[in-house]
Amino acid sequence: MNKMQTPPQETNISIKPLHVLSPSNDVYNHGWRGDSSYFFTTQQVIREQNTFIRADPEVQVPQECMIISQPSTLIRVMFKTQGLLLRNEYRTILRDLIQFCIGEKTVFETDADDNKDWNNTTLNPFHAGLVHSQNSPGVTVMGHPGIGKTAFLIYILILRCLAGLETVYVNTPIDYIYFCEAGAYAVRDTGDDSPGSPPPFGPNTWILLDLEFQVPHFVRQTQAFVVAASCAQYTTQMPAPVSEHFGLKYYMKPWTLSELIQGRHLLFAFDTPTEADLECFCIIFPPSAQVAFIKAINAEPYHEMLEIAISNLTLPKLAHLTWTTDYPDDWLTHRIFTVAPGVTRDRCVADIATEYIYQRLSLYFEDEELALLYEVFIASPFSVTSGGYILKNVMFRVFCEGGEWKVDHVLEGCQSLAMRSSEDCASASTESQPYLRLGQGTSIFSIVPDALSQNDRNFEPLRLFMYSSDTTLRNLKSGYYESCGQGSGSWIYDAEKNSAVVLQAIVPEYDLAEETNRVDGLLRSLGVAVVGYFVVMPPNLDGLGREELLKKFPVVEGSPTFMLYVPTLKCRDSAFKVEEEEMQDVGWL
Repeated sequence: MNKMQTPPQETNISIKPLHVLSPSNDVYNHGWRGDSSYFFTTQQVIREQNTFIRADPEVQVPQECMIISQPSTLIRVMFKTQGLLLRNEYRTILRDLIQFCIGEKTVFETDADDNKDWNNTTLNPFHAGLVHSQNSPGVTVMGHPGIGKTAFLIYILILRCLAGLETVYVNTPIDYIYFCEAGAYAVRDTGDDSPGSPPPFGPNTWILLDLEFQVPHFVRQTQAFVVAASCAQYTTQMPAPVSEHFGLKYYMKPWTLSELIQGRHLLFAFDTPTEADLECFCIIFPPSAQVAFIKAINAEPYHEMLEIAISNLTLPKLAHLTWTTDYPDDWLTHRIFTVAPGVTRDRCVADIATEYIYQRLSLYFEDEELALLYEVFIASPFSVTSGGYILKNVMFRVFCEGGEWKVDHVLEGCQSLAMRSSEDCASASTESQPYLRLGQGTSIFSIVPDALSQNDRNFEPLRLFMYSSDTTLRNLKSGYYESCGQGSGSWIYDAEKNSAVVLQAIVPEYDLAEETNRVDGLLRSLGVAVVGYFVVMPPNLDGLGREELLKKFPVVEGSPTFMLYVPTLKCRDSAFKVEEEEMQDVGWL
């Protein structure tokens, strides 16, 4: 039995039973070795009947969802809702945390199983009994503000009480609630790290730490397994992020529109947004459940506040936000960026949240500035990023200048070789390797087996043509065609040969197959022969799960598919508008 089950003798610790009316007391009274059906219920998902306020039919919404319905008082006080949606994501994270706790696994891939439907939604993994490995001090669950990190801790607390396991819930630097066989206690610990003091709590206790700032001293020296929920902000009170104290970072997935629709009926009736409200919100803003549920009904004030903030941004400030996305120190960071898991859960992907936000940013920055921002994105040491909309919207700067790029075939099973840019061609090996060549001689484009010699590297720029879905394309001329509307597909057309190659930028939010088929269908309807497809990506896409993305890319029979890597947009020249010394503040140069 843990030493905390009797009142401690230390003068710097006070302990007393929770007040009978405390919302947390309901967790113990109904939860300690209790019945899970009291807390978890299955409900029908309430859908809009009016098609004008219903979400797009392509949004997949299940008929039923699992709800944490009790303790209702605690949920109302903490979350201002009638219940909590039990996301599949919570069960995925708990599965991984348990594997890490017992020392079974230390690296967790972000795979397709994360969103699977769980066959037994009420199965409590803590009933099996866990032995904490001392090599696994804890995990810090990270993610977007309002993503549900606190709700996840409450979910763990309920399950551990149902299994009768000692658990500590901490949400202030000196106060915590201790759940054990003898009862639930409110504890105030004002002590410090005294040399020789016995570590508080046994190794099989879990500490649920719901803090963003100072870490309590008793957590720093404990033998218990710590689950911290934090954005890991740097502050004067906490010189290092929480995750450095407890080992593993673990990034939570943002909410989907489907999950928002499932959870909206848990709001009180006068606060409930329509499906259309939520869909419009997700098109414009990052998918924070907390913000979406509050702001979606009337997003105009939130929209105006964001617009003012964006209009006052400078490029150095935006670059600074990019470099500190993992450790946000500005309220604007998570209004612009979406933070999500990378290929493994200990790495994050930080991208401009929506195309709408990127377009608003583009109104206030020159093309050269946005191109440099792409370089800042791919150089950021704190987060892996695709460059996303930046790559898509300024990609033409690279290709319209003409040049030669070493590329690779997409092989069966989406395995690939290393990719290099035109600057690397001179030092490349002599083995046979395809190249994409643009604007050389009389040829608009060509796919060739060998690189040009240095003496022959003279390229003519390509003409740029912008088109939209409303454009009637006829009498095509040779050049680079860029969509100025939704979508990420571009192509290069050779009028003499009546053929084209398609360039598809990887933007994680886009459906690669849908985009490629759209461009392919458009060209074929014009009688143009498509002779090659190029997947355009930044150099660090391994962190985004490149292979998973490429599996979604359609390999068209009879037309080769290649990968092309864009390491830089070559815009740091004398014409650039921002002085280099300004950028030194963000540590980029």
